[in-house]
Parts: sequence; structure tokens; C-alpha cells
Amino acid sequence: MRKLWNVFSTLTALAILATVMLTVPRTPLNAQGKGGGAKAKATPFSAGGAGVVSAYNLKVLTADNVELTMQNITLALGVGCIHCHELNDLSLDTKPPKAKALKMLEMVRDINAKFGDGATHVTCWTCHRASTKPQVAKPAGQ
Repeated sequence: MRKLWNVFSTLTALAILATVMLTVPRTPLNAQGKGGGAKAKATPFSAGGAGVVSAYNLKVLTADNVELTMQNITLALGVGCIHCHELNDLSLDTKPPKAKALKMLEMVRDINAKFGDGATHVTCWTCHRASTKPQVAKPAGQ
């Protein structure tokens, strides 16, 4: 029964992720301008309400994986972009949840690197399950 539950929850998570990826409008990073120096400005949220990913002030991620990673984080924690980011400048590091997220991204990267096979074994979803607090115990009633 537990194995069936694991398969079901994994397939559900993948279905939700696929739905989000297909329905959320995205702006390609190459359409946002180049640079990242002192003169560069981070791109604010789009007028439609969906976040536009900025490739400025990257500390843990790279420009080629930031958009997908941000989508996965919002799904895994059940929050919107402004939970960690400032509305008008996504590159600012002023919110405490962003500092925590950077540490958690490094932790996940280090855990996956220890497997040595290049595969992803652990993600934010592994612990968070659509909650800002890691789910360390089995939910009640299961």
C-alpha cells in the first residue's frame, strides 16, 4: 500500500508541475537583456500577474536553470514569487525567506552531488510537499 501511495504522490506531483509549466506564461531570459553589473536592473513582475524571472544577482543558480527551478520552488512550497522576492526588484536579497532558500538550494545540490551519478534524488518537494515548513512526520490520518 505504501509503495502504491509513493507512486501516486509522485505522479500527482509531476502532473501538477506539468500543468504549471504549461499554463504559466514565461519570458525567456534572453529577452530580458544581458548583463548583471551595477547598471543592470532586475525585471519586475509582468502586468498579468505572472512572475518574470530575472537572471541578475544569481548566487546559487545559473541563468540556464533559474526559471525552471523557481517554478519548482513555488510548487514545492505552495507560495508565490513574492514570498521570497521583492515585488519591484527580484534580485534584491532583503527578505529572510530568500536567504533561507539560497541555503536550502545549496543543501539540495550537495545532497544530490553525494550520490555521484548526476541524477536528481532530492528536491524541495521531497520535504516540503506544498508547505513552507518541511514535512518531517507522516500526515495525521495516514
